[in-house]
Amino acid sequence: MVLVVVFALASIAAGRTLFSGDPVSGGGLLLPPGSLAAAWQAYLTGDAPWLGFAAAASVLGLGQPSWLTLLAVLMTPLFAALSALALLRWLGISTGGAVSIAAAWAGAAILLGLVTAGDITGMVLVVAVPWLVRSLLAVAHDDASGAERLRAPAVAAWWLLVVCVVWPAALLLATGGGIAWVVINRRRLVDVLFAVVPSWAFLGPWLPTLAVHPGRFLTGADPLAWPDFPPASWAMLAGRILPSGLPAWANVAFFAVLALVSLACLARLEGKLWLGVLIGVAAPLILGTVVSRVLVPVDGGSARILLSPWALAVVAALLLPVIFLAKEDALPRWGVPIALGAAAALALGVWGVIGFNGPVRPTPSVLPGYVGEVFTSTRDTRALLVDLSGGEVRWNVADARRPRWGTGESSLTGSFSEEFAGLAYSVASATVPENLADVLRSYGVSHVWVRGFDAEQRAALNNASGLVGSSADDESMVWSVGSLVSHAQLDMDGTLTPVSEGVIGPGGKGRTLVVAEPPDAAWSASVGGTALKRAENSDRLVFTVDEAEGALRLEPTPNYGRLVWHLACLAAIALFAAPTMGGATVARRGQE
Repeated sequence: MVLVVVFALASIAAGRTLFSGDPVSGGGLLLPPGSLAAAWQAYLTGDAPWLGFAAAASVLGLGQPSWLTLLAVLMTPLFAALSALALLRWLGISTGGAVSIAAAWAGAAILLGLVTAGDITGMVLVVAVPWLVRSLLAVAHDDASGAERLRAPAVAAWWLLVVCVVWPAALLLATGGGIAWVVINRRRLVDVLFAVVPSWAFLGPWLPTLAVHPGRFLTGADPLAWPDFPPASWAMLAGRILPSGLPAWANVAFFAVLALVSLACLARLEGKLWLGVLIGVAAPLILGTVVSRVLVPVDGGSARILLSPWALAVVAALLLPVIFLAKEDALPRWGVPIALGAAAALALGVWGVIGFNGPVRPTPSVLPGYVGEVFTSTRDTRALLVDLSGGEVRWNVADARRPRWGTGESSLTGSFSEEFAGLAYSVASATVPENLADVLRSYGVSHVWVRGFDAEQRAALNNASGLVGSSADDESMVWSVGSLVSHAQLDMDGTLTPVSEGVIGPGGKGRTLVVAEPPDAAWSASVGGTALKRAENSDRLVFTVDEAEGALRLEPTPNYGRLVWHLACLAAIALFAAPTMGGATVARRGQE
């Protein structure tokens, strides 16, 4: 109860700056979808399976993904402490020792910056890994027979699935470990198969993408959303793996106490355990520092290999000597628990006082309200954003669907990223083409937002035909593209007419619908309930309309087959994890 109350109060205190009403995002955490339906749409039209878990978990936020995001960044340390506590109590460790170790585990999650830097994968791992470890230990100690023997591996399969959907490398590690276990003990073949194969099956629809971009195995969720933070250095020894916004001295103090406690407990253990613990600390520490300097290609861009799993492995290795002593009831009664509790209190106190001073914070839109209204209207347009305030050209493309959960799995700028880059740099250099408005219309761009521009750069846009500028705030301006701009245009004998009201009027054969998407984009269209067929085109997505008329429905194509497959995999895991019909009850004939 003390653990829950202290962590809950610290979470509320730290989150005082997040209650402004604006959605929370930053670092590796993109903006949440605007509704539960939009969250499911992101999963159905995306590729990464973690989006399905995020959409389902949005129910915990009363159907609001933005509330789920807020709960996640506030409550992750508490949930991490409770999951670690459940593991430690299952191991038979006394309450005092278990609480101090669990609090230290959660404190490390805070100072590593998992919540304040928006590390979605790190937040999931710090909560789910203790449950995964407990389920794997249950498999190792399970001596049941018959159908009951499959329950423990099925539970392990569930927690492995939770981990590997956010960090696919965990599946590779689990598979390698399972193969080694079978080589040592062939009787464990069934256990390993039932624990590992469901995750491979669940990730099956995603495997072609992972095969094309194998670097994605080593990154976390939405890898392209991360800013290019400097790679890890010797500061990793103090847990400075992410720009958490928390003071460096707190990291130094916390991890110094953790290291000293680990050494003190290690001195009480047998010599053989020294080597294992030292390897457990040194291997992920060195490996994580090295791999953090490696950029891997991901669909449409590149990202650094995720560092938080390796950092959490270091923390776990430091806590292992404490756990070994506590399990043998040989833990010093006061010294170690007080030291770990003080370190955890330091992490909670610093977090509670400073709060969210890192990348994660409320994110009000920089775009005026009328731009957002055009995004969500039947015109479904885009905006090109160019920022020079930091001394370099930074640009992005925003619309009703991005940037949102899952868009960091591929190029954040979406369609025509190279073309948009060229437009952004031409705008920033004040060398805009004469037909800029026409080019923007062809890409469905209705507005251009700029910040940090000087008088010459603004004049270049003011002189461009078909653009009308107005101030957005003291530092930025918005240029609106003249005439109606729409995501789709009706082409009749070379004459393009924007579909601004979402309705196709009557007409004859030869009409096509030109969509501001690449020709291979996974989109579908229907008019009046009749599906349109794709037409051949080299640079745009085109559908044949001919004489069809009625309401236009144009959207990314949902993959319902993948949904059915995922539900079938989850149902299979639940079936094997459920108790058998008879349980431990047997017939007792001839007994009174």
